[in-house]
Amino acid sequence: MRDANGRERGHCMACASAGRECNEFVYSTYPTNPGDDFGDVHDAMVSSEEYKRDPLLKCLRQRVHDLDLHALPAPAATCENCGCGAKDHAVFPVTDLEHRCLEAARRLFAPFELTFCIRQSIQDTSCLGLCRDNYTYGEVDPLSFLRLLDCAMSYQASAAGELGTALGAFYDLGSGAAKLVCLAAMHSAAFSRCVGVEVLPGLSAISRAIDRRLHATAAELTSACGKPLSKVCVLEADLFEVELRDAALVHLNAGSWREPHLTQLRQYILQQMPDGCILATIRQSLVREGCTELEPLEEMKLPMSWGEAPVFLARRRRAFCLDAMD
Repeated sequence: MRDANGRERGHCMACASAGRECNEFVYSTYPTNPGDDFGDVHDAMVSSEEYKRDPLLKCLRQRVHDLDLHALPAPAATCENCGCGAKDHAVFPVTDLEHRCLEAARRLFAPFELTFCIRQSIQDTSCLGLCRDNYTYGEVDPLSFLRLLDCAMSYQASAAGELGTALGAFYDLGSGAAKLVCLAAMHSAAFSRCVGVEVLPGLSAISRAIDRRLHATAAELTSACGKPLSKVCVLEADLFEVELRDAALVHLNAGSWREPHLTQLRQYILQQMPDGCILATIRQSLVREGCTELEPLEEMKLPMSWGEAPVFLARRRRAFCLDAMD
């Protein structure tokens, strides 16, 4: 996030030298009224019966109705993640367009900060009796994601035409609060639509709230991004229920997937993705040695909320080798 001088700050160099990890300069961006009594993110989670009626954390039940893009507060002097000063965090040069998009996105996402989304994910899995290891919540750094889109779409453009023309759709499988879906809608790639798929009810409710905020403030966001927003669609569904026939770019965090489910995921994506579609996976590549269906394009490391993680880009090839999938 930006400091008091308007510079974008990233990982903490003081923490790195001490053997700790803090990947972003963070402070609260949502205005609160001292008289408000909507609960706190650390309040006890709801019972299973109450969860069936309303899966949202109590502290979010008012925030989901807020459709205004409030002005961002003055930047804090210290990072809420690590307690170090802004000057201890590395400066990331950004373009004017990146700056405007980041500021607009932070205003859009302000009611639903990372700590709230993590807590909501915990409540979802606890009340549904699901294993936390399979549903660990994390977020991609917004600036890193915008630049990942730049990189991915430069590969897509070689097959789909000039960058900036109408493309296929963006899909985020396991989209959480759908923040990346909205960032993709704001990006210059001009996706035909941006689709988020999330199975957890509480996180899906947050996704729908952010989608309502995006629609309510579309004119302001369009002005900031310099382009009409792509259509956004958020689905509460299992990813295996979703068709990807119109996809230009598919994104997913594969870190929690293990065999035999990883092979099932890979086969499903290969069957669904159209020729030329770009696949971006975090933590694990779905490319297998000797397989002709996916062309490896690039590997990079990007900052995430949990630390730096590898990201793998691959492109769906026209050759479809069923033998190599076995």
